[in-house]
Amino acid sequence: MQRLQRATPATNPTSHSPQSTLHGPHLTLLTQDTYLAVEAGLKVPDGLELGPFSYFPEMAREKAEACHVLNREMLHEILASSDAPVAAFSGYGLAIRCPEITQLPIDEQTELWTMVESRYEQTDEVTPFGQADTTLRVFGRK
Repeated sequence: MQRLQRATPATNPTSHSPQSTLHGPHLTLLTQDTYLAVEAGLKVPDGLELGPFSYFPEMAREKAEACHVLNREMLHEILASSDAPVAAFSGYGLAIRCPEITQLPIDEQTELWTMVESRYEQTDEVTPFGQADTTLRVFGRK
């Protein structure tokens, strides 16, 4: 969690967002690695509570809202407008589609990562991370 704290606006001089610390239930962590938010006492954006299994790109918006998951349009909206001061994604982040639980096409992964990187700057990397020894990328909002 210390690495996530280093990425906060309060300690990231490149951030243009208000000064704050990364702690407390009023702050959001943009992630599909929900356990990171739980361990840090943070929220995740609505619809991302199921972590990497929250993305149903083809689902109708009304059904996605009722199921508390995200379709393509809704995920794009979150990536384009989240007020989270920090984002963190493991190797599974922005890489899985449901209900099939299969890898997203590379072009769709690239599109999602481009959206993240347009608003967030990478501040740290943790390797190996998690059960599959992926890389955790930590970002502070620009």
